[in-house]
This record gives sequence, structure tokens and C-alpha cells, in this order.
Amino acid sequence: MKIFVAKIKDLADCKHKAGRILTQQAAQNIYGITDTQIRIKNKKPLFVNAGLNFNISHSEDFVGVCFDKEPLGFDMEYMKKRDFNALLKRYKLPVKDAKTIFYRFWCGYEAKLKLQSPEKTLITFKLFDDYMAALASASEKEITVKAYMFPSMEEIALTEFFKPLDIRL
Repeated sequence: MKIFVAKIKDLADCKHKAGRILTQQAAQNIYGITDTQIRIKNKKPLFVNAGLNFNISHSEDFVGVCFDKEPLGFDMEYMKKRDFNALLKRYKLPVKDAKTIFYRFWCGYEAKLKLQSPEKTLITFKLFDDYMAALASASEKEITVKAYMFPSMEEIALTEFFKPLDIRL
């Protein structure tokens, strides 16, 4: 699986468009897909004429897209401050390291929902210091994550390669 992430100023105004552009540029430049037309099926975006699955997520000022041959769900969340004690009680989670435990749980939950089928593999990991991410797959295969970062949305159309991120699983 590969994840592509872009930092975007004022994401709230353009997150849908930014996710589509990032998806189409990565599909064309990394996977060689020439027809990146997207359709929506069961509230999930799919390429019309390609056998490659993807899932988009946005949080705060980042948008990310994950690709795989198998169906997948991907979520990323900015780990903002919350009333973790109340949340952990509500979801019956351990209190130790509350922030990390809650966001691992929440991103995993969201990734499973976005998968839209029973997950056979689920991983959660820190994408950046303040961002948690999760991948859910319908496949039992081992998940290897390769993540790539654009410094800004403006560079997506101009970039011929993606800068790899160092991810700790």
C-alpha cells in the first residue's frame, strides 16, 4: 500500500477537490493510470476504468490518499486535545496513554467503516507527530506502508517524484 499526503492551506474550502487532484496525480505518475475518471459507488470513490482501489482522508490542513490492489479503508486524524477520560469511558478503552489509545481506536474504527466490508487486516500508526492514521484491508496479506509527502498542494502538478516519509509502524 502506498499513501500520498499533501499539506494544504485553508483545506476546509477545497478538501474535496484537493483529494481528487492528489488521487489523480498519484495514479497517473506512480501507477501509470491514464484514465483517472472517478465515480461514486455506495458513497465510495472508485476509478471507472482501473483495477486499483484508493481511499481519501483529510484532517486539519492535510489530505491523504492510499492505494492498493485490494479494497481498503484509510483514515488520518489530527490528534487534538479532547476530554479523553469521557471518551475512553464511553468506548471502554484503557486510560493509560489516553490520547494515543483513543486516536488509534478512532482511526481504526473510521478505516473499517470506509472499507465497507469485514476487515482481515488493520494497522494504526503515527503518520506525523500529531497525526494518527489507520489502514483496513479486506486481504489477510501483511501490510507494508510507503508514504510520500508533498510540501504543498501547489507542487503536486509540478512534481515528477514524491518525497518518501519515514513512518514508524
